[in-house]
Amino acid sequence: GLAVPRAEEFPRYTWPLMVAAARAAALGDDEALVEQVRAGMADLGSPHPAQRAGAAQTRAILASGPDALPAWQEAVAAWRVDGQPYPLAGALLGLALAAAAAGDRGLAGEAVEEACCITDDLHAAPLREELDTLARRVGLRVSSRSAPDEPELLTVREQEVLRLVAEGL
Repeated sequence: GLAVPRAEEFPRYTWPLMVAAARAAALGDDEALVEQVRAGMADLGSPHPAQRAGAAQTRAILASGPDALPAWQEAVAAWRVDGQPYPLAGALLGLALAAAAAGDRGLAGEAVEEACCITDDLHAAPLREELDTLARRVGLRVSSRSAPDEPELLTVREQEVLRLVAEGL
């Protein structure tokens, strides 16, 4: 898909492809693909908010170390401007992961909480499951889908342990 001639003429469709390619490159630790994505980014314009957000998210996915957190903050800000809730929730997940990796548990918690609210409104179960998994790993408390007005007394991980104990494990 990255080798399609004149892809720069269709940035609306090309930026989502760049985001997917960046994810594949990052997950596969494929430096050649990373370089191909970076080269492709240089050829694409981003005049519209969704395209700017796609560009910011692509840069965030490819960022590592201390550059990751500010890159994800930029991606979240860009998706806020664009106004699409699902990509915003995905960017918030990326921000939460980067914040957790940087040791900023407070920022990670805020990002997870906001993303959970969005995914609950959209009924985006797979993304919500990713957020719940992150919350368990980091030991964050997130609002419950079933009773959003009631405060949570236990973290997601504590609830999971309690359920396992109740099952006799």
